[in-house]
Amino acid sequence: MTTESSSGTDGRGVQEPARPTVITVGVPYLALLWCALLACLIGFSFTGSTDLASNIWPMALWTVIWNTVLYRVWRGGPMAIRAVALLTTVIPGMTMVVVVAMAILTRNSLGGQLFDDMPTWWWLLLAAYAGAFVIGIGLRRADVREWSAALHPPRTRAEAALRRSGGLRIGPPSPTAPFTPASGTDDANDRAADEADGRPAAAHHADARTSVADSAGPPREASFSVDLGEKLRGQAKFRIGCFGVFIAFFGIIAVVIGVETLRGDEDWVPAASFAALVLLLVAALVISVRRFGGRLGARSTLTIDRTGVTWQGGQDLASFSWNGLAGVGISYYMATTKNGKKMHMPQLDIYEQVSSPAGRWPELDRRRRQERPPEPQLPGELYRLMLPVDDQIHRMIEETVCAHRPALWLGWYERPRSDTPWFLR
Repeated sequence: MTTESSSGTDGRGVQEPARPTVITVGVPYLALLWCALLACLIGFSFTGSTDLASNIWPMALWTVIWNTVLYRVWRGGPMAIRAVALLTTVIPGMTMVVVVAMAILTRNSLGGQLFDDMPTWWWLLLAAYAGAFVIGIGLRRADVREWSAALHPPRTRAEAALRRSGGLRIGPPSPTAPFTPASGTDDANDRAADEADGRPAAAHHADARTSVADSAGPPREASFSVDLGEKLRGQAKFRIGCFGVFIAFFGIIAVVIGVETLRGDEDWVPAASFAALVLLLVAALVISVRRFGGRLGARSTLTIDRTGVTWQGGQDLASFSWNGLAGVGISYYMATTKNGKKMHMPQLDIYEQVSSPAGRWPELDRRRRQERPPEPQLPGELYRLMLPVDDQIHRMIEETVCAHRPALWLGWYERPRSDTPWFLR
């Protein structure tokens, strides 16, 4: 449900979508609820229940933070909306559950008079929390997500793919993240029209790539080369370093407990338990790093130019001519977590028209996969190269492929498995 009165234009003259009713009503309501809670605290200070002098600065700080977050919700900030939706469902929900549980558990000892003895301000607080709970549920609605997505264009190709996988319109392209027509437009309506005409989905994708090819004109002298291994190692070092600090923290605890045990002749079980945990974490880290290094190899250099796609890794120099390729695209995996959907590492998929025999490129064979292709005309065998989480590299791959053979560009699509090291997810 939306309200038409709040729509308008932004600074660029673009028509803004109508603000949902839950935003129009909910943001002022939550601001007033916060003011009411502050008024209660100030009122308690006059009765001696609380010390206003010691709470004035925390109250001022959290007031600024809360109103800043509410302003971001009013402006459609996706992170602010998720945070407020979580807070307004968890805190009021737990409060109401606790009150009801107390009433049930103590009804016999109080003669069933618990609710009768509750002061009026308790009832007002519960009613206010119930309203906040309803607003929190409303902030999780699909129309709120669509409104937020329309106001904030995706900054990266990965973010655009993530929004499309959730069925959201991605809005106009951001000036800092240009998109080709194949990957940057919302084509849900076109697909629906094709299905209504009896055309298969593959025909829609073929038409989209053909339109890109027609608009691109003759191939430009574009080329792109990047050492994927260096980029990936740089990102992995940061993640592994953070995990190493985590292990060191538990190691210090184990040492402290061990020293105290030696000095006081205490039980060795806590120290031994922490030591075993540290050894287990170290073993998991070492095994994961060795597997990652083996999969990445000594080097992983990707080159895309007018001749085709070339990958060099160790002793292998794999060259794929444009005429021998069936498609090139970037795949990703959508993992379901307690905080919603999360995208695992985007990776480059290379489809050949005729698969190369096994053993031709031994190191590249470790990157060979067998899985269902994104389009029915593609083979089920492909080569998958790990890509760093870097939108600049994603953009250059897309632009260079489209500059030479736009009909081969498959865009972004979801793959059936993660195929990503745990410390890079």
